[in-house]
Amino acid sequence: MIPFNGPDFCPVPDKHRFNESSGAAGALFLWRHDRYGGNRPSRSRSAHGFAARMKFSTDRPYSDPEKAARKLLEIANATEPVDGKIYIEKINAPMLYLERATPAEYKAGLDLAISRGWLVLHESGTFVKFTPAGAELFA
Repeated sequence: MIPFNGPDFCPVPDKHRFNESSGAAGALFLWRHDRYGGNRPSRSRSAHGFAARMKFSTDRPYSDPEKAARKLLEIANATEPVDGKIYIEKINAPMLYLERATPAEYKAGLDLAISRGWLVLHESGTFVKFTPAGAELFA
């Protein structure tokens, strides 16, 4: 008696390799499933595939560029300027890592603050300065 070793094995003699005239007795264990698919259905037909793992997200707090620009101005106002300059890393690190804004949200907020005339970005991109209109927001 050949033992049955679980659901993946089936003791079926291989008719192509088993030669009864040679007297070789035995059975060849054949896999019950195909080589890569296993005993499970394909992922595209799975009832609990991608849709079961999908998460629904809520609105991000800085998805509105207006809110992101206001928050950037608050962070820039709280930062101590050096010779009237606020180095860009002093505002992008808190925005990206403490406030958890995405780089796209950060960039949209910075572009809006520059286009509204609240901040001036140096041509090198290393620092910003408040304009008089931007300073009036916190006066």
